[in-house]
Amino acid sequence: MRPRAALCAVLTAVGVLVAGCRRGAGPSSGSDRPPPTAVVVALFDVSGSTKGAAIRERYVRELGKVIAVLHGGERVVGDRITENSLVSSSFPIDCTLPASEALGNPLLFQGRLRKAVASLRSDAGEAIRTMAPAPHTDIFNALFNAQKVFHSERNRGARRKALVMLSDMVEQTPRRDLTGMTLTPRDAERVIAEDRAAGRLPDLKGVVVWVAGAGVTTDRILPDAKLLRIQRFWVAYFRACGADLTDDRYGAALVDFELR
Repeated sequence: MRPRAALCAVLTAVGVLVAGCRRGAGPSSGSDRPPPTAVVVALFDVSGSTKGAAIRERYVRELGKVIAVLHGGERVVGDRITENSLVSSSFPIDCTLPASEALGNPLLFQGRLRKAVASLRSDAGEAIRTMAPAPHTDIFNALFNAQKVFHSERNRGARRKALVMLSDMVEQTPRRDLTGMTLTPRDAERVIAEDRAAGRLPDLKGVVVWVAGAGVTTDRILPDAKLLRIQRFWVAYFRACGADLTDDRYGAALVDFELR
């Protein structure tokens, strides 16, 4: 191959890698590309109780912890939790980082990876800060948006799958209001049974769940006992969905985030 043709080939390959990060494109299901090494879905609570600028900045910082552990080949998809998450879904964050195997040249790969990560940080930060607030928090239906991403044709082969919930985790919609429930273990069993019978229980098998922002709001402080009951409720609910959520991965901030 002549030098000029070789250079064009390299630039074409690089262009494809950098183009992996985009906003608002939605989770692609194309099968012409290899599956990502890992898929991370981040769901952002933009209800009235979390609309403050300080909470949005908290979300930016927490997502930064996720981005910091990425090494190439991962896909990051982000969406809003609104009053009607199924209808409002737009996946404003969607980035697939370049994989080392695509170029072969380690130096070229590291350079392109740094640029892609910087682009992801910038675009995700802008998206989080400018997301329009919503009147209620429809977490249950937002989980179906996550399911769609994990089950998409291209993502099925990913070895690792993580769901990052950036939310106070207080569901408040006409359908279900966690603040008005006692949330005993029996309540959790009833809700799970209702959703399973209605075909509304998301399939999140093999997904590791992390929660940041639990109980953090701009307009109220829930009692500690209530917060703990909400936590136990979600641990049980995600387990019923086939996902893995433990107490050490549920809190106001992410601690030692890793892709498992």
